[in-house]
Amino acid sequence: MRTKRGWLFESLEPRIALDASGNAYGPAMQSYIVALNDNVTNPAATVQQLLHGSAGKLGHVYSSAVKGFSVELPDTAASALAQSPFVKRVELDFEMRAFAQTTPTGIQRIAADQNSVAKIDGLDERVDIDVAVIDSGIAAHPDLNIAGGANFAGGPSYSDGYGHGTHVAGTIGALDNGFGVVGVAPGARLWSVRVLGNTGTGRLSNIIAGVDWVTANANMIEVANMSLGGQGASQTYREAIQASVGAGVVYVVASGNEYRDILGSDLAFGTRDDTVPAAYPEVATISAYADTDGEIGGFGAITSFSDSRHYEDDEYADFANYSNSNTSGQSFYDNNNVVSSPGLGIDLVMPGVDILSTHLNGGYALGSGTSMAAPHAAGLAALYIASHGRATSAAGVYAIRQALIDQGKDWTGPEGMAIAGTARPTLGDSPDKHLERLGWADFSPAEPNEAPMAVAALSPTGIEDVALTFDGSASSDPENDALTFHWDFGDGQTLATSSPVANHIYAYGGVFNVTLTVNDGHGNQDSDAVSTTIAEVNDMPVANAGGTYTGYQNQLVVFDASASTDFDNQDGTNANNQILTYHWDFGDGVTLSTTNSSSEHVYGAVGSYQVSLVVDDGLAQSLPSLATAEITAEPVSDPNELYVWDIGFDSKSRGPNTDYRVMVEVHNDSNGDGNPSADDSRAANVQVEVELRSLAGALVQTLTGTTNSQGIFQSGWIRGLSSGQYRAEVVGMVHATFVWNHLIISPLDDDFDNDDLPDDVFTVA
Repeated sequence: MRTKRGWLFESLEPRIALDASGNAYGPAMQSYIVALNDNVTNPAATVQQLLHGSAGKLGHVYSSAVKGFSVELPDTAASALAQSPFVKRVELDFEMRAFAQTTPTGIQRIAADQNSVAKIDGLDERVDIDVAVIDSGIAAHPDLNIAGGANFAGGPSYSDGYGHGTHVAGTIGALDNGFGVVGVAPGARLWSVRVLGNTGTGRLSNIIAGVDWVTANANMIEVANMSLGGQGASQTYREAIQASVGAGVVYVVASGNEYRDILGSDLAFGTRDDTVPAAYPEVATISAYADTDGEIGGFGAITSFSDSRHYEDDEYADFANYSNSNTSGQSFYDNNNVVSSPGLGIDLVMPGVDILSTHLNGGYALGSGTSMAAPHAAGLAALYIASHGRATSAAGVYAIRQALIDQGKDWTGPEGMAIAGTARPTLGDSPDKHLERLGWADFSPAEPNEAPMAVAALSPTGIEDVALTFDGSASSDPENDALTFHWDFGDGQTLATSSPVANHIYAYGGVFNVTLTVNDGHGNQDSDAVSTTIAEVNDMPVANAGGTYTGYQNQLVVFDASASTDFDNQDGTNANNQILTYHWDFGDGVTLSTTNSSSEHVYGAVGSYQVSLVVDDGLAQSLPSLATAEITAEPVSDPNELYVWDIGFDSKSRGPNTDYRVMVEVHNDSNGDGNPSADDSRAANVQVEVELRSLAGALVQTLTGTTNSQGIFQSGWIRGLSSGQYRAEVVGMVHATFVWNHLIISPLDDDFDNDDLPDDVFTVA
């Protein structure tokens, strides 16, 4: 068994340092990742609310892959933040580090130069695919098709000042343009998602922000490469990747270079010695092997790269992390992986030693590590998607990964690492026997799927309100794909079903153009149109008498039948419209027929009357609708009732200032008619209480006093009112004889706030 040599690769490979020994922010502050609860609808607003008044320094806000944010806080503040009902969890943030036209040997070794979609022939015919490189950025390079990107690691742009991301990008999609190098998926549109700085370091919160950005753009990006990783546990990190995969993005990641199990020494998932994201079942994890000649058979030279020795051609790179079973032959991935791979938690092994690719300043460089292996697989996924179509869900992502595993080559087979006339490979070379298959690009593209043929059949005639059968069973598909049937019945109603037969009821008569569209699930469809004539059937109207009605004897009572309906007038056509007649029986021996939905009637006696309404559309009558009319004697007002006749305001100057006072004129209803009038007597000796409020309702002052012989109450002068509008409202009046009726509202006053109390408004300049 070889000894671990993974530390020699740190200068070339991005990795995540999740052990977080020491505090880069001093003893008082730490950086945290905060996950918000799923029911938070506006993460940005919630973050501002949570951090308001705190000493926290906000980092990133996440809203697409997960809901949350990163922040620098004192430990005590972080503990308090974790108690918020908006917060799901608070995790420590960690520092991230980089895991350290010639056709590169890796491209030849996986047969990418034989792939009909890649078409590697020196002509710049670009693969129509979008791949995100979540790394140190991508530097401008004549051999790369950089579509755009985002920067989450500080600095002015998403360009690469470290070189690692640019190297990864070239392996994925360097142009097939006759110079430099060529990628697995030549000319793929590359999106630079910069999460590591120019020293190859960054924070986990940066990477989550990068995943969040990819998720927000998942309608455009099909594949994401993450040639980074490290040891630790973060549920928020995994949830972000799960959400992004759920949006249809295939994530390809490096297994790491520590020559250890991706689950750590305890072989348990979710513990702090896991290599993440490599250990997550949701990602395609890639290990590495050495190849120097682009051919099978192990006939090439030894590698120029060495850790403690040089690697032979077609030899597994034993710096790569692996996935092993425990002593009982069991693994977490036996029951928890979303794909089935002979490599357990590893999907594929790809070339990862002495890989020539693009680098800074328009140059080219060799790189080694699982970081160099992963982009081979990302390019492989890009070719598959370009041929077979992208994923739109997690299930679609896992189907693509499984297809790549299934078409891979057995590592002990002739396309693998078998060396004729030697004992290589031996199963004792590695703890996990290196059973994952070699990624292979020489697969046949998907055959073009032929369109189905739609045939719609139905009766040429039908009757309103009677079900009509629609039959699409004569429709067919050349590949016998399962069809979905989408019916447009021509009346604004549609139906999508997997059954070729459907029933529909037309609510009104007429000629309807019916369209059947069949879809084969591969983006192909066909339509067929027919028509049917539906005979109109009169719909009986439905009466609604409204009520209960109340009124006074010998006064008009208004009856409302507008809630009555006749579907012939509401079916969306004018041809079947009918004039309705409303037959009222008011219950006192009087009847009325009218085409108006509103009617009036005067009852001559007090009592409770049963009112009946029947609606006639000229062809049929509705069933009767009943209502009640409660008629009472008109009330007589008490001549001893007080009311407010007028509320006024006065002002006077006091030097540069202006003072104000409120005046209230009080009457009594001396004629007992319940109506306010200037002829009513003025009421003296009435104790009046007035509340002065801002227009928004804030109480400014309570004013009290007694009316004079003219029925006038005057408040004292009010000083210091700021500019704005004020409302004076009478809230109480007391007299030895008279009683206040606050429902009598003078036309000179108002009820601004609709609380049945008289008030008025004045303005202070």
